[in-house]
Amino acid sequence: MAKLKVAFVVQRYGTDFAGGAESLTMRLAEGMRSDWNIKVLTTCAKDYRSWGNEYPEGDEVIHGVTVKRFQNDKVRNLSEFSKFHYDPAHISEADEKWFFEEQGPHCPKLIKYIRDNRDNFDAFIFVTYLYYQTIYGVCEAPGKAYLISTAHDEPPFHLKRTLAPIFRSIRGLIYLSDAELHLIERFYTLDEKCAKIKAGYGVKVPTTDTSPASAIPNQKFRSLIEDGFFLYLGRASVTKLCQEMFAAFRLFKTILGRKRSFYWAAPSISNCQVMALILNTLDFSPKKRNHFYLQILSLSLTPPQQRA
Repeated sequence: MAKLKVAFVVQRYGTDFAGGAESLTMRLAEGMRSDWNIKVLTTCAKDYRSWGNEYPEGDEVIHGVTVKRFQNDKVRNLSEFSKFHYDPAHISEADEKWFFEEQGPHCPKLIKYIRDNRDNFDAFIFVTYLYYQTIYGVCEAPGKAYLISTAHDEPPFHLKRTLAPIFRSIRGLIYLSDAELHLIERFYTLDEKCAKIKAGYGVKVPTTDTSPASAIPNQKFRSLIEDGFFLYLGRASVTKLCQEMFAAFRLFKTILGRKRSFYWAAPSISNCQVMALILNTLDFSPKKRNHFYLQILSLSLTPPQQRA
């Protein structure tokens, strides 16, 4: 029996990305390559802020997966885009279209490829609801479009004029958590035949080592295990609701007074600086961070053996 031919459609792809939708796509594509005939359709962008073309256009193979890249036809003016503020309930049709065009990555070549080759694939799996390749690509693959939405409650999620037809038309919704599915079903209508598939990123948890915390040789790590801790592993961003997260942690510490640390592991030094700015807006000075057992770590400075 011939393998299903499946295309993953995502804004960026490669070994340069430590997490997010890009890492999720890579893990799924590599995990399914023995069962499916897979091709990843993506852009030449590396920087999500500008979407500039940094990778060469064309085909390459990464870890056994065929990747086809298309050049974006423009870079994003982030300063102009950042100035755009809107109320999802009252945004005009023209402004909503402008938002998704500028959100990018603006890659008409990728959309044309889907249109011209939709009969050559059994399924197209679009990754993230937010970007150009999903907004304009789903309608080009009727009856074959599946969506890994990675949806969370943010202003663009409520731009229903654009998103309602997409959620209504997909053949399958692949969600990462029950909370994500509940959020989507609260605001959007899925087709009654739409398959709902939970497929989280997955974390390998050791099942054989039952050693007590006292057996851990590193005193710092042993204390963490004994006292308990919170960990946020991700990029600092206002749209990730980082302010709310740290405000909730401060409330937790203030009310319960437990000696429980919060570790935030940043993907880069520059992102550490962004997080520091966010914490300062909450009056989380370095001195107060120590008082609340809140520490910022940079994965780029953390030895690989300590990341595991």
